[in-house]
Amino acid sequence: RTLMPLCLVAVCVTIVEGGMADWAGLYVRQELGADARTAALCYALFSAGMFLGRLGSERVIGRLGAPRLMRISSMAAALMFSLFLISPHLGLALLGLFGCGVGIAC
Repeated sequence: RTLMPLCLVAVCVTIVEGGMADWAGLYVRQELGADARTAALCYALFSAGMFLGRLGSERVIGRLGAPRLMRISSMAAALMFSLFLISPHLGLALLGLFGCGVGIAC
C-alpha cells in the first residue's frame, strides 16, 4: 500500500513520456503547422528538458525535500503539458514541451 501512490506516479510519467515520443511531433506538424524539421526535434526538446531537470534535481531535493519536489514538479509538468496542448503558437507549445520534460524529470 505504501508504494502504490509512487507506482501510480511512475505509470503517469511513463504514459506522458511515451506520448511525447510517439505523438508530439505529429501534433505540432498537423495542428500547429510546423515544418518537418521542427516536428522531428520535439522529442529531443522534451528529452533535453528531462536531462536538465535531472541534472539539478539533487540540489533541489536537498533544499525542498523529495515529497515537496514531487508535488511541485508534478503540478509544473501538468501545467506545461496543458500549455503545449492549448497553445495556438508554436513557440509557446515548444516551451510547454520543454517545461513538461523538466517537470517529469525527477
